[in-house]
Amino acid sequence: ETDEQPALFPRGLSFDRPSLQEQYSRWWLLNRANLDVPSLRLRWYPAQYEPFLGCIIQKDVDLVTLVPPTERDVVILEEPEHINWYHHGAQWSSAFSHVVGVAHTNYLQYARLNEKGGVPGHVKERWTAAMNNVVCAAYTDVVVQLSATLQDVPGHNLVCNVHGVRAEFLAIGAAQASEAKFDLGAYFLGKALWAKGYRELFDVLEAELQAEPRQAELHEAEPCETGLQEARARLPRLHAYG
Repeated sequence: ETDEQPALFPRGLSFDRPSLQEQYSRWWLLNRANLDVPSLRLRWYPAQYEPFLGCIIQKDVDLVTLVPPTERDVVILEEPEHINWYHHGAQWSSAFSHVVGVAHTNYLQYARLNEKGGVPGHVKERWTAAMNNVVCAAYTDVVVQLSATLQDVPGHNLVCNVHGVRAEFLAIGAAQASEAKFDLGAYFLGKALWAKGYRELFDVLEAELQAEPRQAELHEAEPCETGLQEARARLPRLHAYG
């Protein structure tokens, strides 16, 4: 929905209808990822963003039925855990010849650090692990983990960075290498999202700055979310720019 898009898309980017989003997606693939895929077909389904889960959940639709039976061969499920938490249709492995799940997210870490509501984080973590085990065992033939930090699930799973790195990131690194070297000590590079390692980073920074006062800097391309802003207030020696 349009009102949910600000929480998901970069600032100033929104789409009134799927055709516009498809147009932008194809432009991005061609101009940012250097992929010309005219044969790629996009199919849309009703869904909603769940802030508590931090993911998009389908609405009353069996995703298997979006693919005609004549086209059902190999299917790749990005985020096989949460795409199947609310799946209530046909079994993927019965409808397709082979089902590959690509796991990106450490949902156990998210659950462990979530103290909202009356259920402690460690209980949510165990429940999340059980749910992930059930849906991956039921719906996938193999799960490819982008990182060894992710949960092992029943069946065949392996670690492989199948996504790789876009050329534009390598170009940025090459350009920076030709300039002055970074000589300010250690640095942390990541999205300005509380769940992307900042909790642990701020805990370490707070302990280090108390033990040995020094200056730390935070450079932001986008405004920090609320959790980061509150944590940043704990560190008077942390200077923010952006």
